[in-house]
Amino acid sequence: AVKGNLDDATATFTVNGVPFILSGNAFDYPLTLSPGVNNILLTASDRAGNSTTTGISVTLDTVPPTVTLTAPVSGLLTNVAQVTVSGSVTKAGTTATLNGVPLTLTNQGFSVSHTLSEGDNTLTVLATDRGGNTGSAAVTVVLDSQPPQVGLSAPAAAVAGGNVQIGITASDNRGLTLVEVRANGTPLWSATPTGSAPVSDSFVYHIPPGMAAGSFVDFQARGVD
Repeated sequence: AVKGNLDDATATFTVNGVPFILSGNAFDYPLTLSPGVNNILLTASDRAGNSTTTGISVTLDTVPPTVTLTAPVSGLLTNVAQVTVSGSVTKAGTTATLNGVPLTLTNQGFSVSHTLSEGDNTLTVLATDRGGNTGSAAVTVVLDSQPPQVGLSAPAAAVAGGNVQIGITASDNRGLTLVEVRANGTPLWSATPTGSAPVSDSFVYHIPPGMAAGSFVDFQARGVD
């Protein structure tokens, strides 16, 4: 609607050439805008034939801004709590927030450090243009800072040339990609699990026959998530 007042309640009044009856000296003219620029011409004429014309332009914008996120990639799994969120928005004059926190836009672009919480994180950038239209984009990032839990069992003593049973257990809150056991740095056993199920297994290790009394074998177990 176009609202205002005239200083002469007896004047005639038109909006874009269409007569409108004043209410006292006020007008409240209902106007339907078209998308884009709308030029509105207001004309008032008194009984002596004097007239005044003024024009205003109103832009109807129904197109929402577009948000593009370039980093991080959706589905990222990381053990680092700090990530850089970068991207851009279309349309000059647009404001934007990251999970509700205002972003500083430079040439309609942004790049800001964000601290993740342990587990799943949804990062949402919401853009609002001057017309009140909104657009958004979101990515999901997983922070896993918890190392795998690994257990290794072996006899405290054995004889040269004999066999010993080595036990290995491993688990992780997000699943394991590799579990391995080494003896004095030499690979003995490994597994590449799928899914999130824990690993529990054992194998036989043969003590070298020529191993001297009092020497030892250093077993190491490692899990990778």
